[in-house]
Amino acid sequence: MRRIPALLLCLALLIPAAPAVLAADYTDVEDHWAQASIQRSSDEMGVVQGSGGEFRPDDIMTRGELAMVLDRLFGYPDAAASEDFPTLAPDAWYTPAVLGANAAGVLLGDGGELRPEDPVTRQEAAVLLARAYGLETRAGETALPYTDAASVADWAADAVGILTARGILQGDNGALRPEDPVSRAEAVAMLDRLEAAASIQEPDAEEEIIEVEAPPGMPVTPPPASDPVTAPGTGTEPSTPPETAGTLTVFGRTLPIYANVARNTYDKSCFSKDSNGWIHYKSGNFSAPAGVDVSAWQKEIDWDRVKQAGFDFAIVRVGGRGYGSAGNTYLDSYYKQNIEGAQAAGLDVGVYFFSQAVNPAEAVEEAELLLRAIDGYDLQYPVVYDWENVNSGNSRTRNAVLSDIDTTACALAFCRRVEQAGYTPVIYFNTYIGMLCYDVSKLTAYDFWYAGYNATPGFYYDFRIWQYTSTGKVPGISGNADLNLCLRAY
Repeated sequence: MRRIPALLLCLALLIPAAPAVLAADYTDVEDHWAQASIQRSSDEMGVVQGSGGEFRPDDIMTRGELAMVLDRLFGYPDAAASEDFPTLAPDAWYTPAVLGANAAGVLLGDGGELRPEDPVTRQEAAVLLARAYGLETRAGETALPYTDAASVADWAADAVGILTARGILQGDNGALRPEDPVSRAEAVAMLDRLEAAASIQEPDAEEEIIEVEAPPGMPVTPPPASDPVTAPGTGTEPSTPPETAGTLTVFGRTLPIYANVARNTYDKSCFSKDSNGWIHYKSGNFSAPAGVDVSAWQKEIDWDRVKQAGFDFAIVRVGGRGYGSAGNTYLDSYYKQNIEGAQAAGLDVGVYFFSQAVNPAEAVEEAELLLRAIDGYDLQYPVVYDWENVNSGNSRTRNAVLSDIDTTACALAFCRRVEQAGYTPVIYFNTYIGMLCYDVSKLTAYDFWYAGYNATPGFYYDFRIWQYTSTGKVPGISGNADLNLCLRAY
């Protein structure tokens, strides 16, 4: 068990004494270059937070603080005090995290010193982050593009190279300044980029019998003996096994084909890709509406340009729940601006909630937060439940032991509450989540939004919206965008 009293001594930067505020409420991050990263690390990941209404983005981060952040992300096991580090204060707030990071091979120290109170330099941060995220480095493989590359220490060159090649570590006017200390904002930005790069997109399948490898680190839950689904106010549904029609193999698991779930019957010959990389679907007189889904990740969006480019709808993130054990809910700081901007430009709008619910009560809590937030808006597209099993060390959905019974119960609880409020619920998933984390035979009352990044969608069962890429380029949106087709219009 982690020594909580020692950790509570870290009051100012990482674990505030008062309840943490949302990034949108910090008085010192507005228009800061790292504002979006600060929001995600504070509100969503819950690993770096401010206090007293301030985040202090330009304050220097120490080695002990970075160890604490990584411990929060990866949940390092407890490590006993070591005679190798005689000067490490046994009761300091950072000691458990520093020892855990050392035992994990991340924070190694030098000459019997871990130096937890020293500022962490840019090259030290590169080494620690490369080790923490298991990035493979090979000596001399990546040339350093910086004007001061000769100043990078030999022990840090490979880590600096791999993080630079992946866009995680970025210089300033061509220089790295490897021995300069890292600010809280710089550390948060690197973590944000690493978390985005670590997101797993499972391969989809083109064949009816799906045979692909399971992603590393993803649990595969054996099929339960019975399948009751409980949701608030509904009791336990009868566990009558659904009728099946053969089997198919997904990520090494042999699964029944549910006869009560409609199959994917979209004609692959009706899909085409244009010179922009945008996919279209035209069947007879029907042309599938094209859409984007957006959140605070995209920051400012020129919705008029999006509409002029030919997009018909937008699905806007309204909020979510943090990855960590606390599971704090939050509202997306751009949701109002995105809903109103998209509708003013003439796009139809739906919304989604990024869920990390581990029980139906939490799913209902998420639905209630979303419903309060969208009260007064006229939506043309559905309200979407986006539950994802985040694959980072401190993720509550990774650490909780959830069967498909549990995740299905959460989806039903959310959708039923949304439906009661008069909206159309939809459930979002990729192949892994749709096939292994849900019992889709229990979810047939609702449409599916499928994420699969192939030339044509290969998911076995029927779905109504298809997200076909997360790296689309759209006029009016900076960086990458998720692109979608609505294959049966709302």
